[in-house]
Amino acid sequence: MKSWSKSPCCSTPLRTSLLGGSYFYVFQCRKCGRTFCHHCGLYGPACPCCGQDNKETVGKVYAE
Repeated sequence: MKSWSKSPCCSTPLRTSLLGGSYFYVFQCRKCGRTFCHHCGLYGPACPCCGQDNKETVGKVYAE
């Protein structure tokens, strides 16, 4: 799996807190190929480009 320091789509970095995690997942849409995180777009867990929820996990965003 690939790792990033911020989301490849929306550039959201990992914000750590006392109860927060140490990473979040990055997905790739199986329909259009867009790489995104759960922060991207208005669709939530779906692709911000095409709206499909058919995705695969391709990496993680870690704190810098």
